[in-house]
Amino acid sequence: MNHNLYESLIEDPSFISWVHSDFEESDSKWSDFIDENPDDYETINKAILAIRSLKGDSFEFPQKHELLSRIEKSIGAEVLPISGNRPFTIRKILAYAASLTAILFFAVYFIGKKEYISDTGKQLLVTLPDQSSVTLNSHATLRFNTILWNFKRAVELQGEGFFEVTKGQTFDVNTPEGTVSVLGTSFNVDSRLNHFHVFCFTGKVSVTGTKSTQKYVLLPHEGIQIQNGTATKLSDRKRLRSEPFWKSGQEYFDETTLTDVVVDIQKYFEQKITISPDIQNIRLTGYVPTDNFDTALQHITWPLELQFKKENNQVYIYK
Repeated sequence: MNHNLYESLIEDPSFISWVHSDFEESDSKWSDFIDENPDDYETINKAILAIRSLKGDSFEFPQKHELLSRIEKSIGAEVLPISGNRPFTIRKILAYAASLTAILFFAVYFIGKKEYISDTGKQLLVTLPDQSSVTLNSHATLRFNTILWNFKRAVELQGEGFFEVTKGQTFDVNTPEGTVSVLGTSFNVDSRLNHFHVFCFTGKVSVTGTKSTQKYVLLPHEGIQIQNGTATKLSDRKRLRSEPFWKSGQEYFDETTLTDVVVDIQKYFEQKITISPDIQNIRLTGYVPTDNFDTALQHITWPLELQFKKENNQVYIYK
C-alpha cells in the first residue's frame, strides 16, 4: 500500500466530499485520478473505507497520528483488491442490485398477495392456485401469495376454515397458535387467541403449536385441541363425518363449558353475549343452530334451565 498517498487522500477535503456524496461531487476529477493510477487501487479503496467508517467525523486533528490510529481501529475488514474497474463502480453496482432486489420483493409480496375475509354469519369458499379449496367459517381471514405458491404451498389463517387439499408437495396452514402440515387431505382448523383446534377427516395431519416443539400426528376422525398450552387428543370415530358440523349451519358441543360455547357461538353474530360468573363452567351437550340468533340462544339456555335477557345489542345469560 502507498502510505503517502493514503495519508494524502484521507486528509483531502475534495476526496472526503466525493466519498460522502456517494461519488457524485467532483466525480470527473477523482474518476480521472483513479484511471491514471491503476497501481494504487488497493490504497484508494482503503482510503474510501477509512472515510466511510469515520462517517461524518471531523478530519482536522492537531496530531496526524491520532487520526491514523482511529482509522486503523475503524478498519475491521480486509479490502479486496479490484482490477479492471474503478472502486466506486462496484459499490454502485451493489447499490443497483439492492434496489432491484427491493423492487422484486415488492412485486412478489404485494402483487402476489391475496386476502379473503368472511363476513360475520357467512361462509366463504376460496379456491387456491393448485385447486385445493378452503371454506372459511364466519369472521375468518385467509392469506396466501400466488407468486410464491409454485415454490411452497402455504397459507395464513385467522379464525376457522375447512381445507380440502389436493395431493402434492407439503401444504402448510400457519396460524398465530400453531402450524398444520399435510400432503393431501381434508381437515378443519380453528385458531383463536389461546385456542387451537385441528380435526382430521381424511389422510394424515401433522400439528405443531407455537408454544411447543412437540408434533402431533392425526389420523382420520382424530383431533387435537391446544388451549392455554395444554394439549388434548380428541376422537370422533362413532360419527365418521366427512366435514365439520358448521358447514351445515350448526355447531355440536360435547360436555363443553358454557364459556367455550359462548366464545364459539359469538363469532356468528354481531350481538355481544355475556354470562353470569356462577354458570361459566356449566357444561352443554347438543346441537346449536348458527343461522338465527334467537334460536341459538334457546338451544343454549333451555337444556341448561337458564334465562337470558336482551338490552340493545347485548344479551345476558343467567340462572
